This record gives sequence, structure tokens and C-alpha cells, in this order.
Amino acid sequence: MYGYISTEDPELCYNTGNRYFLGESVPQDRCAAFRWYERAASKGHPAAQYNLGMMFCLGQGVEKNIASAVNWYEKAAEQGYRLALPALAELYYKSSEKNLEKAYALYEEMAETGNAAALYNLGNMYERGEWVYKSAGIAERYFRQAAAAGHIGARIRLEKMNSPANC
Repeated sequence: MYGYISTEDPELCYNTGNRYFLGESVPQDRCAAFRWYERAASKGHPAAQYNLGMMFCLGQGVEKNIASAVNWYEKAAEQGYRLALPALAELYYKSSEKNLEKAYALYEEMAETGNAAALYNLGNMYERGEWVYKSAGIAERYFRQAAAAGHIGARIRLEKMNSPANC
């Protein structure tokens, strides 16, 4: 369909990767999508770097590899690609590549913009004493902010914290 596609133009490579990933005008092929994203990412395309991170994280078109996912998410985040921050923070917080200090820093950065999931996870970190000192009061403050931003899990956590069984 495409004939010759220049592998020198990262945007063209990225868009071709999207076509294969989604199956738009070509048969859906996650392996082909991966190869096109890799071409774009190697030339510094932040969205392609993010997509490679996601593909490594989920094992789509490539064998699942959390360390590689972290590597690509970091590259995208370093270029200011904001979508990479929550994905990277989650891997730092919950995966085999755990780094609570980095997770905390990213959650703090996202919390400044009112990100409900980041506020919730900061609450979890304070409630459990993960990398920070354990503080029910600070945890509750973060859970309240997350709940106000619409996070259902934070609302449930607040109900449990304030139930008579916890008094």
C-alpha cells in the first residue's frame, strides 16, 4: 500500500506504526507497528518512545519486558511527553523495576496539576509508609484531594478510614 516509506522521517514512521497498531488501511500487525515505532523512537520521537514503552509493558508485538518499558517511558518523559509520567510512576511504584523515590517524585509532580490517581497513590504511600514516613493525617489529606478530583478508590478509602471500626 505504501510502496517505499522513508525511514528517515520520524513522524512518518510514527504514523505508519499507528496504522499497523490500529489496523487502519493495513491489516492490524502489532509486530510491524513495533518496528515502525522503534524507527521513529530511535530518532527521538517522544510519542513513539511512549508507545514502545506501552508495548513492552503489555507484551504487544514484542515480549513483555518491564525494564525496557521503563527505559522508553523515561526517554519520552525526558522530552516532556506528559502521558509517559503516569505510566512511568506506576512502574516505579508497582513493578519489578520498583523505585519508590522516583515514583514519589513523579506523583508529586502530577499531583500539582490535580491528577487524581497521583493524589491517591501519594495517599497510599503515606498510609503505608512507603519511602515516606507513615502518616494517617497526610494520607487522609491526599485521599480527600483525590476524592474531590473524582477518584472512586479514594472515596472508598476515606470511608474505611473514618468508619467506627477504625476509631
